[in-house]
Amino acid sequence: MSQNTRLLAAGSTAALVAGGLFFTAAPASAAPNSAECLAAQDLFRAALDNAAADDDLSIELGAALEAVLVALAERDALVAAVPGDTEAAQEALDAALIVLADAQADVEAAQIVLDEAEATQEPLDQAVVDAQLELDVALQALADAQAKVDTATQALADAEALLVQLQADVDAAQDAVDAAILVLVDLNADVDEAQDALDAAVAAQVGLDLAVDAAQDELDLALEAQIPLNEAADAAELELNGALTVQTALEAAVTDAEGDLALAAAAQLELDAAADAAEANVASAVAAQLDLEAAVDTAADDLADANAALPVLQGDIDALTLSLGVAVEALPALQTAVDTAAVNFNAGGAVVADLQADVSLATTVRDDAVAVQAGIIAAAQAEVNTAATNAAATQAIVVTAQANLAAAIATDPQDATAIAAASAALQVANTNNATAQGLLVTAQANLAAASIPSPAVVAAEANLAALTVELAAAQTALAGLQAALTVAVNAENAGEALAASLQVDLNLAIGALAEGQQAVIDAEAALVEAQTAATANAQVILDLGVLLEQAESNQAAGLLVLADLEDALADAESDATANAAIIAELRVLLADAEADQAAGAAIIVGLQLTLDEAEGAASTNEALAVSLGVILDAATDARDAAELELERLEDVLNLALEAQADAEATIDLDALQEDIDAALADQAELEAGIDLDALRATLAAAVTAAAEGQVDVDAAQADVDAALAALAAAEDGVEEARAALAAAANLEAIIAANVRLELAIAAANEIRIDADAITTDFEAIEDLFDAAVIACSGDTTVIIDIDIDGDGTVGIIVDGVSGGGTGGVVTGGTGGGKGAANTGSNRGMNVQTATVESTPDSGLPLGGMLAAGFGLLAAAGVWARRSLTTND
Repeated sequence: MSQNTRLLAAGSTAALVAGGLFFTAAPASAAPNSAECLAAQDLFRAALDNAAADDDLSIELGAALEAVLVALAERDALVAAVPGDTEAAQEALDAALIVLADAQADVEAAQIVLDEAEATQEPLDQAVVDAQLELDVALQALADAQAKVDTATQALADAEALLVQLQADVDAAQDAVDAAILVLVDLNADVDEAQDALDAAVAAQVGLDLAVDAAQDELDLALEAQIPLNEAADAAELELNGALTVQTALEAAVTDAEGDLALAAAAQLELDAAADAAEANVASAVAAQLDLEAAVDTAADDLADANAALPVLQGDIDALTLSLGVAVEALPALQTAVDTAAVNFNAGGAVVADLQADVSLATTVRDDAVAVQAGIIAAAQAEVNTAATNAAATQAIVVTAQANLAAAIATDPQDATAIAAASAALQVANTNNATAQGLLVTAQANLAAASIPSPAVVAAEANLAALTVELAAAQTALAGLQAALTVAVNAENAGEALAASLQVDLNLAIGALAEGQQAVIDAEAALVEAQTAATANAQVILDLGVLLEQAESNQAAGLLVLADLEDALADAESDATANAAIIAELRVLLADAEADQAAGAAIIVGLQLTLDEAEGAASTNEALAVSLGVILDAATDARDAAELELERLEDVLNLALEAQADAEATIDLDALQEDIDAALADQAELEAGIDLDALRATLAAAVTAAAEGQVDVDAAQADVDAALAALAAAEDGVEEARAALAAAANLEAIIAANVRLELAIAAANEIRIDADAITTDFEAIEDLFDAAVIACSGDTTVIIDIDIDGDGTVGIIVDGVSGGGTGGVVTGGTGGGKGAANTGSNRGMNVQTATVESTPDSGLPLGGMLAAGFGLLAAAGVWARRSLTTND
């Protein structure tokens, strides 16, 4: 049902567009949903879809054709609206073209005159160039000859100066070698002296080491011998202590009997103690005397050693003073060499500075000459640029004229006037372009001629090159002088360094001598102090001896008193006396043992002092050996440095000798003089063959003739310029006349309308090509429609024939009966039978509509289906048929 509704809607719309009528009626019997009806409708719709595509293409073609007609009408309207005053504008353009042709003729005539004048002027200008070239060649030849003479003279002077400088270098190097040899001799003597002193110290050290070993052995023996002495003293003291203990017991037993004897014994004990104390003091003073005497001996030995060292130190000072004197004496010669080298270097620097000033001046001259020529080149370049701009402009005019001619031919090949005018403009443009190109070629030739280096530039560059060579040679010589100055300064610095080093060594030696002298003074003071102490101790010993004698005298008196008392108490004190005798004997033994012990201790002290003295002497001698080793190392280093310096100076001397030999072997002063003589001879011969006055006169005459001829050229050029100005004015007049003609004829609008017309025609042609492929079979569509109506009408036979296929039959046959009324043929239009076209509707399309009986039942009326099918056929065929008709 929905399919039928859509078909009705499509048919109604198409029928309205086609201009047909629309009626509805319900069939008596129908089968719209049967398979046959649906299949027939599908086939019919597919045919309609294909026809609709062709219909769309027909619509596009119709619209394109309408656009062509519209554009053609616009163009025709614009052409018809052209005013009549275009003839006057065309006449003005023709007159302007005649004026332009006359101006072109005048320009060509003036150009011919100018070409003839330039042709006449060209040999005159060439004569000036030739005369100038001859004069420049002559001047350059004279300058070259003078340069050769100067070069040969400078070469001889350089060779002589080089030989002198090389001899000075050899002499300076030889002097430096001789001075270095003297310094090396002195340094070798210093090394030998230092080595001898060191050897003596080493030899003395052996004896001192032996003395130390012997003293140590004696001390060891004394220490061993002291051990039994100490043991004996200890044993005697023990025995005495035992006897005293016994004596105390005995004395306690006879206390009552002793009485005064006890007091006497006590006094005797005090006297004994005083004697013992005095004796001990004497022993102590004697031992101290031994120490003091040993100290006196040591101080004497130290004084002897210090006095012995003074001559050695003084010898070092004398040797260093001699070496320093030699080094100082060599300094003035080294300073003289430095001053001489500095003078030579300053002189060479002055020469280099002068040559640098000359080079700078020559560079300025060259730059000025180059700047002058650059100005000429710039002017020529400006002319070339102007000519190139003019040539480009004329070329653009030629291109424009060619385009105008092509446009005139394309617009209207039959318009001889427009084509002739465009052709004449092209000829004028070509003529102007040829003239501009000729001027450009001339300007380029002038630029090329101006770009050739002028004689002034060539001469300035040659002078600059010669001075540059001289400057390089002077700088090379200055570098040699700098090297010689450096060598002299280095030699002076080495001499000063050597003198300074020797002065330092001398100061150290003087300091060492002062220290030795101070050591002598100190040793003397120590000796005096030791001797004074020994003398004072000897007096103390004498005084203690007197006191000892007094104590012993008192002891003897006390013993006499005791003897008297002992006689009185002999019986009571026999045991005590006997024990006292034992004690006395033990005391004697103790005193002897202590004396032996003290003597051994004194011997040990003496031996220890001897060992200390030996070790001190050995240590002092070792320090002296170390000091002498340092002095030897310093002297050896100085000697080695002097040897290296001598080798370097010998190398410098050898290099100077080799350089001198190479220079003497290479330089031939006679040949250089001969070169100077030959250059002078060539210069004289060249000067004799050149007449500068004549060449200058020839140049002046050529310049005068060229100037006179240039007057005619300038006049002809002025005529050409005037003719070109008139030609430009005529061209402006032609352009103005053309603009006036274009404005009067409204050409721009007509051209635009033509463009639109061409575009519309091109679009229509493209669509027409596609429309040629339309193959719609309207008769087959009618058959499909008839079959669909029959299939959907049930038992009723309906035959529909619409005059699309051109068979002339129009109508609907129901139940096979033809005629009017129910069951007959229903015809529409203004007549029966074939029917008649609806005049004024459907654009000549023969479309008929009909009605059939209707029914109140729901569903698709048969008349509606018929109307829908008819409307679709009309929509499918109207534009297709028109398109085919139009295309045909």
